Amino acid sequence: MPSTTTNYRLKMLERLRHLAEPGIAPEQDTVLITGGCGGLGRELVKRFGNANYKVVAVDICSKTLFEQIFDCKIQKPTNMYYFSCDITCATSLQQLKIDIENLKIGPVTVLINNAGITSNTPIKDFSSANPMSIEKIMNVNFQSCFGLIQLFLPGMIAANRGYIVNVASVLGILSPAKLAPYGASKGALINMHELLNAELSRSNHINNNINTLLVLPGQIKTNMFANINTPSKLFAPVLKTEELADNIYKAMMNKHKTLCTPYYVHYIPLIKNFDWPLTFMARFFSKMDQVL
Repeated sequence: MPSTTTNYRLKMLERLRHLAEPGIAPEQDTVLITGGCGGLGRELVKRFGNANYKVVAVDICSKTLFEQIFDCKIQKPTNMYYFSCDITCATSLQQLKIDIENLKIGPVTVLINNAGITSNTPIKDFSSANPMSIEKIMNVNFQSCFGLIQLFLPGMIAANRGYIVNVASVLGILSPAKLAPYGASKGALINMHELLNAELSRSNHINNNINTLLVLPGQIKTNMFANINTPSKLFAPVLKTEELADNIYKAMMNKHKTLCTPYYVHYIPLIKNFDWPLTFMARFFSKMDQVL
């Protein structure tokens, strides 16, 4: 009968073997990416598609627009699939899962929650009649991620293989004025991701083949943030979507747990935890509340 020491060594060897393996592999994984028609999502679809993964792109736009963006016809044999879906609707998400299964694309083993929207409306001016209402922003940026994880995590656990990537934002830690709903939604996503890790760790799945990655980018060069004027592009450079997509791919291959980029993002939690006078001074001298 193996001793306790022997069992411990075997477990450690198994963990080291697991860490040495790439986090993802095209012959084993099907990648679902939300917000796949624009910005970072489009670059992620390209990155994984070019690496020969089966890619399921999900967005609210039409299939025709997706075909125009990627210059492809979904009807032809390809490793790229597109589904138009309202990810804020539970019924639509259930139908999405059924459609993926009916096409026999393969079980979704990689989920990248990337879709996001924002609004630069001050808190006092928000109303439920606004198309970019607080509810809409929270549903797209946070609640949809929760729903998609609930939908596909059980299959990952059953297959003992999976990767969940949540694209949050540094603004979920420290946000400028007029971006309250966006910052709140990304803050909720950050907290949910941390609790997901805790639950997986407690269930021992995180020590096997269920991996997670939290992406905390600074400002990204997309249409969503086109009206934001960064006070200092030297200290807070604007990220290119192509570079960020490539960094996410590399982080997943290496099983990193968090991706903070640019480098200044590492120091934002420190500023957040300053006493109020110091935090106020940091906000004032950085001019972060004047970007909108």
